[in-house]
Amino acid sequence: MLDTAQPQGGIGHNEPPKEHLLDIEGTQANLRAENEEELLRLAKCIAAAKAVPKEINDESTAEHISDLIKSSRKAMAVVESIRKIAKEPYTARGKAVDAVFNKPKKELEALLEPILGAQTLFLQKKKDEERAAASAEAERQREETARLEREAAEAEAKRVEAERKRHEEEAAAQRAQQEREAAQQRAREAEAAAAQAKADEARLLQERKEREAREAEEREKRRIEAQAEEKRRAAYEADEERKSAERAEQRKAEEAKIAELRKDREAAEKSAAEERAKAKVELEKRRQAEVGARDAGQQAREAGKEEKTAFSGAQRAEKAADRHDRKATGSSAGLARTTSDYGTVGTLARRWTYDVKDYDCIPMNAIWPFIAKDAIDVAVGRYMAANKDLLNRGEQPLDGVFFELLEESRNL
Repeated sequence: MLDTAQPQGGIGHNEPPKEHLLDIEGTQANLRAENEEELLRLAKCIAAAKAVPKEINDESTAEHISDLIKSSRKAMAVVESIRKIAKEPYTARGKAVDAVFNKPKKELEALLEPILGAQTLFLQKKKDEERAAASAEAERQREETARLEREAAEAEAKRVEAERKRHEEEAAAQRAQQEREAAQQRAREAEAAAAQAKADEARLLQERKEREAREAEEREKRRIEAQAEEKRRAAYEADEERKSAERAEQRKAEEAKIAELRKDREAAEKSAAEERAKAKVELEKRRQAEVGARDAGQQAREAGKEEKTAFSGAQRAEKAADRHDRKATGSSAGLARTTSDYGTVGTLARRWTYDVKDYDCIPMNAIWPFIAKDAIDVAVGRYMAANKDLLNRGEQPLDGVFFELLEESRNL
């Protein structure tokens, strides 16, 4: 592992002692003293230039200005040569300093270039592996989501089927209850009919007994009357025979009626017993239907819980898939991040570069807004120098640029 810790002294620890630093004010004073005459001549030119009027109206002033310009340029040339000579030691020292530090720096840069390339390849590989792993995990989570959704759909189908069975069982229980109530009603009606037949039978028997008692009383009266009236005996006997025959017929009819009523009562009692048995069967059916409905309701509730659990799992899997999708499609810097023991973070930084293959194919209208004005000025100057023949003919060959021929004074 490379040791990237900073040296004990920190940056700038190799500065020379303060007493060896360059004495700028002393150097300036020495230069002024050594070149007092040249600087004085330059100062006189400056003072004379400040005194020149803004307008030249006579020949003598123009001649004076020509002399001033000539002497000023000579004084500036002398001062410039002195400045170059005085600066040369400092320039050489600066070059020496650059040579000391630039050589190892360039060597280290040359060594770091393949290292950075290798690190870039490793980080790109790590990014690709992380993205592939995240994509695979996202796909797995999507498959898990699909599976949980299928289970949730199956649970929903089970719940719906359980609900349907519960409704059917409840409907069957309701029908059984209605049939039981109808059977009970029929049993009550049969019992009422039997009771009415029994009452009618008792009433007829009572009426017959009362009639027989009255007839016996009448017979006794007639017998007494017959004893009293011997003459009427024959008529009485004939009438008695007739009446006896009528009574026999009446008793026969009454016995038939009583037998019919007894038969109706027995039939009604039998029907009531059958209806009670049927009601008992319907009651058992209703009880079983209610038990089935309760079981179906329990199954429906359990299916609903399974459905909720499956959908919750599907939602969690979907969220996990979204997280891994975001990681798979995330930035290269996040996928390829590494951290050293010293806290140095290594990652991939994205930047664009270019290599001009053919300058003539570049659409200038596209890059024109990004060309600096100074560069445009330089290009226009070169264009003007290359097309002086056009300018001398009075043409303005470049749109947006006005070319003008100026005449300036020149002092030889």
